[in-house]
Amino acid sequence: MNLQKLLKISVAVQLAAIVAIIGLVFVGDTADLHPLLQEYLAWEEENILWGNGLMAIVLIVMVANLVAMFGLWNFNKWAKPVYIVTLIAIVLLTALLPTMGIYTPLEDVVITISSIATGFTLAILFTDIELNQPFKWSVVIAPIALLLVIAALLVFYFI
Repeated sequence: MNLQKLLKISVAVQLAAIVAIIGLVFVGDTADLHPLLQEYLAWEEENILWGNGLMAIVLIVMVANLVAMFGLWNFNKWAKPVYIVTLIAIVLLTALLPTMGIYTPLEDVVITISSIATGFTLAILFTDIELNQPFKWSVVIAPIALLLVIAALLVFYFI
């Protein structure tokens, strides 16, 4: 199997995991969690996650990451740097979220599969895979500008 097929499989697994996570978070049942954890999750959702603008910034960067995944699926050269930059931004921004991350067992399994597929995608991207679409700086400047705006917002947020 060549690297382009492996890249498509890895991106497909990530996209399927994202759809599953969204479905589990919004439709999933937390009834099997301990009542104290259910109470904490309700408080966290109300006060922390949507109470500040940080989660909105994370969602914007995640959308940019999804666009990069579709670019990788089509083997566009611009998608590689955009994917890597947005992935780094997601990791840094989610580290700033003041949350403990309580998940149901099924959510945890799907998140683990997504993390494995993300690592596999990064490994493929750092090999000599040929991406056949031409690289355009205009496509990369937008996510970098977005990250600079996010950095400025974070500076103002924490000052």
